[in-house]
Amino acid sequence: MAEHGKCGRAIIPGTGQVKYPYMHHAKFFNSIYAIGIFSGFIGVTATFWYMSWIAAVVFLGGAIGVFALCIAHYRQLSEDKDRLKKTQ
Repeated sequence: MAEHGKCGRAIIPGTGQVKYPYMHHAKFFNSIYAIGIFSGFIGVTATFWYMSWIAAVVFLGGAIGVFALCIAHYRQLSEDKDRLKKTQ
């Protein structure tokens, strides 16, 4: 029968494994594990930051394109209005 506290733990030692002499560096492994979790969080945050930056550039490009279309449409309406006045 497996001893409680030994089953399923590979790298991160629990309180039951600290008593073994080969785990004298358990705090080091716990520190590395915490740094890994923090680095993963930073990576995910950076990914979302990068994706939002790309989305912002695409949105800005679309907004500039729509602005140019609105200006062209306004000019076309102005020209049509002037032609209507001349024909009347």
